[in-house]
Amino acid sequence: MNYWQQAITIALTSTLGFGSISSAIAQTPPIDLRQPRNLIGQCRQVNQRTEVYSQRGGDEVVGTLERGTEVIIGEPDDLAQQIYIGLPLAGFISTNVLTDCNRTLPDLNTPVGDICVNHRVDPTVGLPIRSIPNPDSQGRDRVFPRERITIINTRIENGIEWLNISHPFEGWIENGNPNTRNFNTTPCSELGL
Repeated sequence: MNYWQQAITIALTSTLGFGSISSAIAQTPPIDLRQPRNLIGQCRQVNQRTEVYSQRGGDEVVGTLERGTEVIIGEPDDLAQQIYIGLPLAGFISTNVLTDCNRTLPDLNTPVGDICVNHRVDPTVGLPIRSIPNPDSQGRDRVFPRERITIINTRIENGIEWLNISHPFEGWIENGNPNTRNFNTTPCSELGL
């Protein structure tokens, strides 16, 4: 039932007394109350090398931005997880590769120390190691809490941080949401290892 059919049903129900209005309202799906944002002029940086496209959803590349490049947003909000940037290139990029300009990106060439899977991961199920950074991709193996991993790259996909690991098995593991800072990994020293 679409919105107008629901509105007419509620109006008839309450006017003609064919039922209680509270039961009709209780069956109404929630309304999306997402507040519109205005990102125009805001600074973001890309957290990985990424291409800039001439059109939203297009395939014509106008240039490539290196990891850490700051961009200026040129439209109020994203659409289909892409947003227009005005500087340093004009075009569209994925919102999945953007982070705040004031965030320091980790140096991928400097080892960060021993990293281990932490207690957030169920010890009976483990954390799947995927062939690509996608929860629907094929699982190659699993890592478990307190297990050491070697990270060779990171990527943000659909708001989730993925770690490309080479040890104990090669593949991708889901690390968590960078916005909430809830991660599946932590320095091994914090686990007493």
